Amino acid sequence: MRFARDLKMQIPDALTEVHRGIEAALAASLAKDEIEAKNKTQTKKSVASKRTGGILKGLKDRLRTHSKSHSKHDVGTVGSLASAGPNSKKSSWILKKKAVDANANELIAALNLPDSTLQLTELWRLLKKRLNDNETFKGEIKSDVNILSNSILNFSSIFVPSQNKDAKEFFITPDDILQKIFSYLQFWIQKKASKASIIFLIKSLGYFIKSTEDEEEMLERQNMLDRLNATRICIILICNERNDDKEYLYALFTFMIRILHGGNTAVQRTIYDFFLTSTDSEKFFRKINHLLEQEVDNVEHISKSDASKEHSQLGMKLLRLLQLFCEGHNLDLQNYLRQQTNSKANYDLVTLATKLLSSYRVNKRNFESVMQCFDTITELIQGPCKANQATIVNSKFLEFSVALLNVFSLF
Repeated sequence: MRFARDLKMQIPDALTEVHRGIEAALAASLAKDEIEAKNKTQTKKSVASKRTGGILKGLKDRLRTHSKSHSKHDVGTVGSLASAGPNSKKSSWILKKKAVDANANELIAALNLPDSTLQLTELWRLLKKRLNDNETFKGEIKSDVNILSNSILNFSSIFVPSQNKDAKEFFITPDDILQKIFSYLQFWIQKKASKASIIFLIKSLGYFIKSTEDEEEMLERQNMLDRLNATRICIILICNERNDDKEYLYALFTFMIRILHGGNTAVQRTIYDFFLTSTDSEKFFRKINHLLEQEVDNVEHISKSDASKEHSQLGMKLLRLLQLFCEGHNLDLQNYLRQQTNSKANYDLVTLATKLLSSYRVNKRNFESVMQCFDTITELIQGPCKANQATIVNSKFLEFSVALLNVFSLF
């Protein structure tokens, strides 16, 4: 019983240490050969200098090898670029050479840093960057996410069944683990945790919902997470993100989309209650308004310059999230996205979503984004929500729609 009680308290720290241990093991496996090979020739230097020298020289040797052989072999995991096209072998070779040269310049800059500690810090950053770009490594991370998600539900099965009521009281349940995880997520900044570890945990929780195809079981998992305060904590984390870290926000939006999947009315009620009662509600709408305004600015800039850039994945996730807020004709949230009655400042997200749609110059690259805008606006007015309908009629939505239909009529 004492073991179970102690284990409950150690779970969040253990999860973080597992993630850190993976990173440390990767670094150690790369550096081991270089350290052993070069330690003998560095006897006049300190132990730290020996290790640094071995790593740096090993990296230089590997860099020279890649530079000499890249014309005959694929660049592989060293920052390979996409092929220039199936009909241009020469262009593909040039792009690969540029990839090697770019990596070489980064490594040389790191190797020329005056301090050994700075060198290792920069090289470690470059190593993580290379690993994050590697498809095999991405697959391993996804596998770890899946394992962690499945372990949450199956954790209690490691204990031998007991008829003793006192013993059962100390068994660790999925709720116990999830409560610790959410407590850790809520205060991760104060605990000075790694943002990479937090993103890993958020993805794991999202997969916890996604990993079942049974609708009833998915609904149970959504309600379990909502009951354990997952929805409120995610909204607070979005409010408190000051740097607009796209990867972090993308992970949070994706998790909220999964917990709302199917228009979960219990989660929608939690969200609406949060907006009505929490002082953080205004911060949330300020953040969402800011992100949508950024998206409008980006789209208008691209349209004016005729640049052909990929649509914003973060923007699409945000629009999908707003759509699920209102899924199933949720009149309360439909109206609240237009007018926040519990806040000093008001952010009309209905008008802003319409403005974003009318900013697009429709082409095959942004077609998905345009369709997501239509889907979101449709959900904002269905029911019907007459106030939102009036807001959209008074915007440029109708002009944009008529112009779009005229374009399609030419084909």
